[in-house]
Amino acid sequence: MNPSKTSLIVDLNHFSQCVVLSFQSSYRDVPEIHWAYKTIQELSAKQIVKGQSEAMFNPSGSIPSQEQNMQLSSAERFS
Repeated sequence: MNPSKTSLIVDLNHFSQCVVLSFQSSYRDVPEIHWAYKTIQELSAKQIVKGQSEAMFNPSGSIPSQEQNMQLSSAERFS
């Protein structure tokens, strides 16, 4: 990832028609026993939702309506 965290640069040693990328986040305030852990991990991996920071998700926090609309728009890509 470049320093501005806006792009990912990959050097490939072969020609291919597809690339598989994996994105996984870990939030200190969402332990594996949290009722929404699996859903938060899945939606974070698809970059539909994001935490308050790289380490904190704030699962009990409120979500502004503009951010909800952005999440729904992002989720439509996967339906």
